Amino acid sequence: MKIVHVGLDLVPSSGGTVASIRDFSHVAESTIISFTDPDKLKSEGSAILNTIHVKISSGFLGLAFAWAPEFNRRKALEAINDADLIVCHTLLRYHVHWIKAIARKKNIPYWVVPHGCIDPYVFSYRSLVKKIWFNLFGRPFLKHADRVIFATEKEKSRAGQYYSGNNCRVIHWPVQAVDISHRVRAREKIRRRHGISADDKIIVQLGRLHSSKGVIEVITAFAKARLPSVHLFVIGPEETISHKVCNELAKSLEINNIHLIGPIFGDEKNDYLLASDVYISLSHKENFGYTTAEALSAGLPVILSPGNYLCDDLKLLECGWMLRDNLPETATSAIIEFSAMSIDKLNEMGQRGRCWALANLNYEKFAERVRLAAVETLK
Repeated sequence: MKIVHVGLDLVPSSGGTVASIRDFSHVAESTIISFTDPDKLKSEGSAILNTIHVKISSGFLGLAFAWAPEFNRRKALEAINDADLIVCHTLLRYHVHWIKAIARKKNIPYWVVPHGCIDPYVFSYRSLVKKIWFNLFGRPFLKHADRVIFATEKEKSRAGQYYSGNNCRVIHWPVQAVDISHRVRAREKIRRRHGISADDKIIVQLGRLHSSKGVIEVITAFAKARLPSVHLFVIGPEETISHKVCNELAKSLEINNIHLIGPIFGDEKNDYLLASDVYISLSHKENFGYTTAEALSAGLPVILSPGNYLCDDLKLLECGWMLRDNLPETATSAIIEFSAMSIDKLNEMGQRGRCWALANLNYEKFAERVRLAAVETLK
């Protein structure tokens, strides 16, 4: 069984999409194709080894629609022609049309993994063009897919406003569980590095500094809580929001217990999670939320906005604060409540979240469900 995965801009800054495609590709013999901005590829490199990168045009069609000229597609075409199954990751771009043409000509079944592309939030901006494209091309493409795979029940439910066919399925993405055996050592090391007392509490926000991730909202809600013995770690690469903007905001709000860490990965990232006491995300939309899943696996209680779609899976677990709305005062109240809670109580909440993550977000369960779906598609 040969599966070909086709995505967009599979470079490190693409974050969760890259991680999920990598996990899908490990389930069976796979080839990965990415329609990629050549400037991003040059500056960042490929996120997944042996990916076939189809360089998109530098003209209008490339920038707006990720179109690539025929010459750039030749190697990818050779790779996809003998596929048993094609998996289309994300929508709204040229690769959908490319896959559709090949699947029809070669009679190859295909899946679609939207990665949040058919969420109402996505259609709330540049909506006219997107809705025209979706009605003309996107919905028929989904209808003829053997599977449309969502990461959470809430992603599937929200997508139902635009598509709710019988081919829709939910498969939670897997996450590598954080090793918690050296939590004490990590807490001592990170707190010493930043001059934080052992008795102080730490809130961690982890992810790209992008307006959609709610970074400004986190800093604002934290500032309003006025808690001198609680610190905020803001970890992640600069995108639409810079460290300068965060620093200026913190200064204007008169807080000095905020720490801008920058991008960190691997064991160092895990150490920061283990050194913290709660994870927060006020993201506008996370159809899955890898950093939330990682925080859960590290045994951290979580504070999550309604835009974090894992909320529906977690709300009955008492593993944190699933906020009812996006009002700043709601997040501030959760932060204040967290600050007053004992470490033992926080650990209990974190352990419940960790148990759920280990049971539901492990790779073995993910791989079993993907293999079963592939067998059903190809029988």
